[in-house]
Amino acid sequence: MDPARKIRYLPPHEAQGPTLRAARTSQGITQAELGRRIGKTQPYVSMLEHNRRCAAGRTAQAIERVLGVAVPLPRMLPEQHALGREAMRESRRQAQEQKIREWSTPRLVPFNMPTLPRWS
Repeated sequence: MDPARKIRYLPPHEAQGPTLRAARTSQGITQAELGRRIGKTQPYVSMLEHNRRCAAGRTAQAIERVLGVAVPLPRMLPEQHALGREAMRESRRQAQEQKIREWSTPRLVPFNMPTLPRWS
């Protein structure tokens, strides 16, 4: 697996779901209402509460603003801290170079020469 892709798909913190659900229910807010306030759908909020999605970045900030609780963020491995955006750019650059190499390689395409009528 490409190490740069590990950053994009971190598993959620194990306390994320219970924390969100407890804060939401204590304020009497439905999943649909919370989703509307943070700009997401009700199924997305359900996935957050069941630890099927990771709340990070703008989503975590929006939840903190609406519910007033800190969203537990996923724990990153030490090697993931060092990767960051530069490693993702390098990975994309290498993939793009590979595509260029594949497309610039000449291919032999079978070609059937049409037969011309014989003039006798």
